[in-house]
Amino acid sequence: MGEATSAPAWALVEQLACRDLVLRLRAVAQLRTLGAAAAPALERGLAGHSRVEVRRWCAHLLQQAHRLASACAIVAATNDPVAAVRVLALQTLAGGPGRVDDLGLDPIPHLVRLAHHDRSKRVRLAALAHLGQRLHDPRARAAVATADARASGPWLLDEMVERRPVAAHY
Repeated sequence: MGEATSAPAWALVEQLACRDLVLRLRAVAQLRTLGAAAAPALERGLAGHSRVEVRRWCAHLLQQAHRLASACAIVAATNDPVAAVRVLALQTLAGGPGRVDDLGLDPIPHLVRLAHHDRSKRVRLAALAHLGQRLHDPRARAAVATADARASGPWLLDEMVERRPVAAHY
């Protein structure tokens, strides 16, 4: 994240905090148009913006960035104080092969940590759901098998094995 953040991209990141939905959605569209050029500003916003909604949007928009610095910002965001930001960060982190996996970052240890140790039940369930999509990996299988029963319940493993979406349950 040592790169300079362009002023126009940072101004768009700041607009993500705007209460006016139209202005906020315009900023989202323009940031998507900027693509990789917006990544440093999005990483900066995710890492330390004071507004939760900005951090959430940055986590969401960084799903398209295929940069090591973006992946590192996403991993750091799994420790955000707000559960909603952590959920979006883990969804981006677990976005499947071709995202962080290709950058040399292994998402499974981070997902296991969130599934077993996060203070938010919502985050733990989301992490377990993403681990359930990777049951071919023995670490994911072990993490799901040893998940705290209070956090998951017996229905979760059945749903993951059957590949039904579990998002509606948390």
